[in-house]
Amino acid sequence: MTADNGTNADGVTIERDVVYNQDPRRPLTLHLLRPAGPAVGARPAIAYFFGGAIRQGSKDRGIDVLLPFARRGYDCASAEYRLSGEAVFPAAVRDCKCAIRFLRANSAALGIDPNRIGACGHSSGGYMATMLGVTGGVAALEGTAAGRTPPARSRLSATGSARQSSCA
Repeated sequence: MTADNGTNADGVTIERDVVYNQDPRRPLTLHLLRPAGPAVGARPAIAYFFGGAIRQGSKDRGIDVLLPFARRGYDCASAEYRLSGEAVFPAAVRDCKCAIRFLRANSAALGIDPNRIGACGHSSGGYMATMLGVTGGVAALEGTAAGRTPPARSRLSATGSARQSSCA
């Protein structure tokens, strides 16, 4: 977690740059957006993946997209993934699956319902969400987390493609 964390005026707590995997070159991070205050039971979660043709983009784009959902009681994550200049296909898909596994593996601590995790994204991020939705259980695309076979599954409860200002 970074010192840049806090609760905004909308009553949403934002935890920036949470490490979800350690790639040999650099850590892979996500931003967590959560309703402020204590949770009453486990909440559903939405993972957002940014667009940019898998060549450019930033997880920072997801904050504005996810704020309305966090205000409505969802836990949200805007995750980065390695771009095409950094790693070849299917590295980005594996990174996104790893982000989902991180949320599921840490669901108890985060207050997330591990059986209600969905994903969405803009453009290539929508492609990532779709790939997660249609490749559940495909071992070749699971990858590893920090060099280990991950214990948590990456299968989703829902996927969608994001419009200009919201996840559909």
